[in-house]
Amino acid sequence: HFAALLMLAQHRYDLRFRPFALSHCSKVQVCCGFLLSHAPDLGGAYSATEREAVLRTIRKVFSSGGARDRETALRDVAVAMGYQRVGSAIRDVLHGDLLTAVKRGILENDRGQLRLLARSLEDYDRAFLKTQFLAAIGRGWVEREEAIYRWVRWMGYGRTTEGMVSVGKSLMNGLVRTGEVEVEGRERVRRV
Repeated sequence: HFAALLMLAQHRYDLRFRPFALSHCSKVQVCCGFLLSHAPDLGGAYSATEREAVLRTIRKVFSSGGARDRETALRDVAVAMGYQRVGSAIRDVLHGDLLTAVKRGILENDRGQLRLLARSLEDYDRAFLKTQFLAAIGRGWVEREEAIYRWVRWMGYGRTTEGMVSVGKSLMNGLVRTGEVEVEGRERVRRV
């Protein structure tokens, strides 16, 4: 059960899978590494999955089938991720991921019904996209191309198309002009 709780915490708090960074004690490191690699039904595959992969799955599930209530959405996303049943731990994590999808504008919650907010990046309001772009790139220096890639994944898309790159470059240039993003050299940017 210890391993299941650690894996749930790693996913919930969007931590990268670092089983050997748990302690400086080598016995604890080996023990935790073994437990994490032999986790029970909580789902080793789901727990080690990055949040962006789950958000891509959510976008894919909602791209067909229309609006869903929260319970149907939880079940559909769990099935798409390969789960046959939704236990309480999976339900809690997926519930958090659905909330994240709403916060990021992947889904909208209309009186308890969840639906895809926009199919393509071009369908979003530009001011909203700027806010999401800033959140996606974080505060550290990042290459321009990587910034666009992060933003596209942040928004739950699986592939980066030329249209997305074009919108991303335009947003980035606008954010540089308004002083919300600073540039180092020609290729590195960061949020101010």
